[in-house]
Amino acid sequence: MSATDPRVGRGRRLCAFAVDFIVTAVVAFIALWPLGLFENEQAYEPSQLVIRIVLLIAGSYLLVNGWYLHTRGQTVGKRMLRICMIAHTDGRPLPLWKLLARTCSVLVLAAIPLVGVLVIVDILFIFTRQRRCLHDLLVGSTVARIPQVGQQSS
Repeated sequence: MSATDPRVGRGRRLCAFAVDFIVTAVVAFIALWPLGLFENEQAYEPSQLVIRIVLLIAGSYLLVNGWYLHTRGQTVGKRMLRICMIAHTDGRPLPLWKLLARTCSVLVLAAIPLVGVLVIVDILFIFTRQRRCLHDLLVGSTVARIPQVGQQSS
């Protein structure tokens, strides 16, 4: 990766994902008690359980990251690591619908039993030369470094 290459290394993306995963999981876990989502037997039926978990994770993710996604094209983890999601073609900010489609595609793949393996395939695409996951290719996004103050952007 050259000094002028705005793409983010795989390690930095992985760290941002890990931060987002941990923060979202903690918020979802904390939400379990006041919402009472798992307090009756019917909540543990397989169809109900998957739906509840997906909604809880999606809600927690949007609660934690919604504002940064909308205003900066970032999640909490990406903000901490000074990276953001931009359009692959011109480097412009992504519209909110594309950011949400990008996120929802991963959540849907992860939630469907036996299809969750596709999440691994999605993530493995980061090892291609372009360093773009399938969800990046789906919406035309890439993850780029935010220039430091005083650096010129090209």
